[in-house]
Amino acid sequence: MRGVLGFVNQIAVRTNETEVEVGVQNAAALARWAEHECDGIAIDVRDGVVTLTGTVRSLAEKRAACQAAWSAPGVGQVVDQLNVA
Repeated sequence: MRGVLGFVNQIAVRTNETEVEVGVQNAAALARWAEHECDGIAIDVRDGVVTLTGTVRSLAEKRAACQAAWSAPGVGQVVDQLNVA
């Protein structure tokens, strides 16, 4: 469009899931991924944003944890703060 100098995206995705439900679903997804791998991962959920912190043993485990977090309904963003040992 002529004269447009910028664009601001203010679209927000809303969900009926509560933070607790999303957190429980994420924890369950991670537990299904591998019970012993979850010990080094902490999950924080706020307003559909899941933050993963802790240490995993490989890049493959890091990717799997992030994919498991994305698999829960209501997740709008995953913040990956996982370290690889």
